[in-house]
Amino acid sequence: MTPAEARPNGKRIVFFGSPQIAVKSLNALIDSRHHVVGAVTGPDRPAGRGMQLQPSSVKAAALERGIEVLQPATLRSSEAQTALAGMRADIFAVVAYGLILPVEVLNIPPLGCINVHFSLLPRHRGAAPVQWAIIEGDAETGVSIMRMDPGLDTGPVLKTVAVPIGDEETAGELAGRLSEIGAGALVEVVDDLESLEAIDQPEDGATYASKLTNRDAEIDWSQPAVRIKNLIRALNPRPGAWTKLEGRRLKVLRARVTDRSAQEAPGSLVADKSAVEVSTATNLIELQEVQPEGKDRMPAVDFFRGRRLSRGRFG
Repeated sequence: MTPAEARPNGKRIVFFGSPQIAVKSLNALIDSRHHVVGAVTGPDRPAGRGMQLQPSSVKAAALERGIEVLQPATLRSSEAQTALAGMRADIFAVVAYGLILPVEVLNIPPLGCINVHFSLLPRHRGAAPVQWAIIEGDAETGVSIMRMDPGLDTGPVLKTVAVPIGDEETAGELAGRLSEIGAGALVEVVDDLESLEAIDQPEDGATYASKLTNRDAEIDWSQPAVRIKNLIRALNPRPGAWTKLEGRRLKVLRARVTDRSAQEAPGSLVADKSAVEVSTATNLIELQEVQPEGKDRMPAVDFFRGRRLSRGRFG
């Protein structure tokens, strides 16, 4: 079945999204009995060493499936709003789009706008819910599908699915699982939208997962070892938690907390042919995988063996 074919009892959907985490939801809707009549994503952006313009993951996936793509720089323009209204959608479905939908856009589809958010709302509203769930040491997170309102992830919730977080799971791995679960849940919500009850979010327990900055990604070795490990997991694969060694930045991509207490000042490291260990406020952390500036990721022991560095200090 092609996207243009009519689906009995299906709803017309415009999909909003940009990164890879949104692609499974787009494809799930295309493969459902519903009709995706368009995809909205961000403008092409320069990327890679040559800084060539690159399409978003959603644009690439939509074009591959024969879906019309819109790339407005803003949704506040009359041109963008007229184009969206012209698609005659029943629903707008949003997954990690990147821009807030203004009221004028929220009011276009007769069945409203729904958003797939990767946390258990109201915890971790905002731009980086997967990363902050790991940083904060949450035992579980999940998927929340809500009706959108003018606030930031504040709309009433139609469906939630709780997901445990693995002790060693990185943000990339967790996001992959959540994208699968979210795609299935989104189709179920679209199927039954008219009969589902939307439950208002409580303000009690609400937190905000702000976009992570370069400063957030710097490792503070004076923190407890578990907190540092969580930061490393949360920023793998991007942008990567980092520290400085001999004036150069070094990303740390995987690490584990040992059962040995730190005896030296935080940031002190000891490396040999079998392990690289760093002192923190509590236990020693063993670095397992690192990435030097301008190089590929590698085992930490290989990096330090190559530098013939057995002792040193990060910072």
